[in-house]
Amino acid sequence: MDKQTFRRRAAELGFVRAAFVSAKPFSGWREAASRLIAPPKLLDDPKEALPGATSIAVLLYPYSPLLRASGVPPLSGYYFGEHASYLALLKLQAEFPFTCRAPLPNKRAAERAFPGCRGINGLVGAAERGTRVCIQLLVNGVFEPDEPQTENAASCVRCGRCAKACPTGAICRDSLDANKCLRSFLSGGVMPGEVKAKLNALLGCEICQSVCPRNAGIDAIAPSEAIREALSYNTLLSPQSSLAPARALVGSNVSAARLRSQAIVLAAKEGGFEGQIAAFLNSESDAIRDSASWALHRS
Repeated sequence: MDKQTFRRRAAELGFVRAAFVSAKPFSGWREAASRLIAPPKLLDDPKEALPGATSIAVLLYPYSPLLRASGVPPLSGYYFGEHASYLALLKLQAEFPFTCRAPLPNKRAAERAFPGCRGINGLVGAAERGTRVCIQLLVNGVFEPDEPQTENAASCVRCGRCAKACPTGAICRDSLDANKCLRSFLSGGVMPGEVKAKLNALLGCEICQSVCPRNAGIDAIAPSEAIREALSYNTLLSPQSSLAPARALVGSNVSAARLRSQAIVLAAKEGGFEGQIAAFLNSESDAIRDSASWALHRS
């Protein structure tokens, strides 16, 4: 097996970049992460996952923003791309069994591969795909690191558009306060009232990406029929409906309560769903009950 074979197969599975970076430990990230509301559980040293690791394959998988569809809440395209990239990664790992997945700081790894790729909104940018990419990593003990690929980075121009557009003021001219980002409050628990008021899409917020000049050439696409059916208001706001098809599209780590509680908030903003929302006032889920109460009593 060689890098060319690996890269060719990665491209066939949908990855637009496959770069190999040093497997040296990551430093400096943990202190910053410790200040987050929910610090990630990551490793510092790739060799904790694979003794003898020589490099980390940094794989970038593209996704597109999604157009609005009738009867469907606004959708964040990221989670569909993230789950698709995860499934592609599993296939790649199975075909190259000397690799292994590891919980490492993926943005730090991407910065090793593509210097200058990270913007003030905290997102990584890749040439031709802007910040509409998901990052996956595979550690291995066979391939040596590449030279840094500065030509493949989509560098932030520090225009400040994302800072002006951010609904929570999480971005300033120089950095991101992740604790203010809407995504920090969308893990499935009860959402604060101010978060509900500013929620603009199911599962996330992509406002900073929609105004970023790095994404100017990326067109939104219509959601597939499977997405429209699994994530329609009729499905999400029916207590009897199974959300298994929806979770199969966005990942099993996304709970049904997370989907429903956010759908209730978005439905309330559109109006006309009061009857369906009222059915969730006695839900066993705190998050769903809270969203239903907020939706029916908001001014």
